[in-house]
Parts: sequence; structure tokens; C-alpha cells
Amino acid sequence: MREPEYSKDKNNIYFRESKIEGADLKTFEILSGGYAKDKNNIYYREYILMGADHDTFSNKDSEFQDKYSKFRQGARVDGENPEVEDLGQGYKKYKNEIYFNGRKIAGADLSSFRYVENDNWMASDDNNVYMGGIIVKDIDRDSMRHLQYGYVTDKNYVYYVTWLEAKILEGVDPTTFRVVNYHKTEDKNHKYYDGVLVE
Repeated sequence: MREPEYSKDKNNIYFRESKIEGADLKTFEILSGGYAKDKNNIYYREYILMGADHDTFSNKDSEFQDKYSKFRQGARVDGENPEVEDLGQGYKKYKNEIYFNGRKIAGADLSSFRYVENDNWMASDDNNVYMGGIIVKDIDRDSMRHLQYGYVTDKNYVYYVTWLEAKILEGVDPTTFRVVNYHKTEDKNHKYYDGVLVE
């Protein structure tokens, strides 16, 4: 099986087409099985392997492990770094940073970070609102509402949140917008498929 693809330019390191945020160009080293490291972190694919002990992380008997546990496909098999605090629903705190499913939420404010009431997928701090760890920019906090399958509305817009971004669905009416199923949505004027106008 071909090894996962890492590449670099003069400023950044990439896994396939995804930039590895904060990776150190000079010390970045590709290991195997999708793992890599630099002077600061251990990585699995494009994500920081949160809580991995840098000094003891190594490949032993064909499995990567540190002093706390073994890893398979970027996840711990057993055990946990005691410095990692589980906040629930995929959010964790480690070394004064907030992560969602192992991905660091850049700029999250630790002191004010909290769940949105009655919705464990959404969180907020004094700076931003987050959906699955993705920043939902400029959303109106007083009227925001999480529907299903990554759709969020406020009094002004409908947002479609993926693992990569939160985008405004231009022209969609937030007051009549509803989710039909995983792919299909509609408002009073149109029907949409995965957030794209179809009729």
C-alpha cells in the first residue's frame, strides 16, 4: 500500500491538499502509516496527534505508541495522557488549547469556552461560535439555531458547516428553510441538494 502523501513548499507542509497548521519546516520528518513529527508535535495525516508524548512516541513491534498507550490510525487504543481533559462531544483541552476530534481550534479562548445551551455540537467563547470545531463567522448569537446535518440558521442567513469550513448559503431564506433529509433541504422559493440550488 502506498504511503500517504506529504509535500511542502517554501512556507508550509501539506498532507495531500491540506495544510498542516503550525508544522515546523526545518524539523518535519515523515514516519510511516500516516504519522510524522517535528520538534513540537506528532502528526497523523494533517492533524496534531493531541496528547502524544513527543519524547516516547515511536514505532515498536509495527505499532506506534508512547508511554501512555498504543495508537491505531491516529487514535489511542487504550489509556490517555492525563494532561488531556475530555470536555465531551469530541471537544478536549490539552496544554491550554481546545481541540475537536483531535484538530486544534485555532484562537479558541480557553477561559470563556463553553457549550451552547441545549446543543452539544455547538460551542462558543468570547470571540467565536463553533460548530464541530469549525468557526461560524459573524453568526447572530441571539437567533442562531442548529438544525441537522451541519445546517445552522440565524435571523439573517443559513450556514452549511462541513469538516473544512462554514459557508453562508447565499439567497436562502432562513425563516422558511428546513432540512428534508441528509442531502435535501428547501425554503419557500427553492430546493437544494448538499447546499446547492437544484430547482
